[in-house]
Amino acid sequence: MINWANIIENNEEPLKEALKKAFCDAVDHLDMEFTVEIYPDGTIRTTEHTAGSTFQSHDSWAGKSHIVGTFCFYNMDIEITEETIRSHMTEKEILDAQERAKDDCLSFMEYIYSSGRYGTIIEDCIDEWKEWYKDEYALASAEDVLEKNYEELSYLED
Repeated sequence: MINWANIIENNEEPLKEALKKAFCDAVDHLDMEFTVEIYPDGTIRTTEHTAGSTFQSHDSWAGKSHIVGTFCFYNMDIEITEETIRSHMTEKEILDAQERAKDDCLSFMEYIYSSGRYGTIIEDCIDEWKEWYKDEYALASAEDVLEKNYEELSYLED
């Protein structure tokens, strides 16, 4: 029987890096799922597939590899605040948007999202949020996945 806990422990740093990258890739590609698996010789492979699919590699199904972790953020809720939007606008743009929102009987944010004029600003805010999220959570998530593997595998091997 393959001792996956030892294999994971012996490859902890490269696995942590692969898991961090998979986490970041999943944040950048919300419609995809990223799976990290390891082989007995320490080879690490990351595969990507459509979010919501029931992917499992033949190797992991046959016991030739072990899926260490999977990241998918298909339903991630990215909330951009009015303050963030305003921080990406010039004073003239803010005043213009406020006036147009008032004329259309909309809130500032309703106008920003519905007007179609501020797509680049919204995308910049989303990209900024994603970068913050990756910086904030990628390492901790990779470490959590490894810890979960240690716990589950040690339970199975007892």
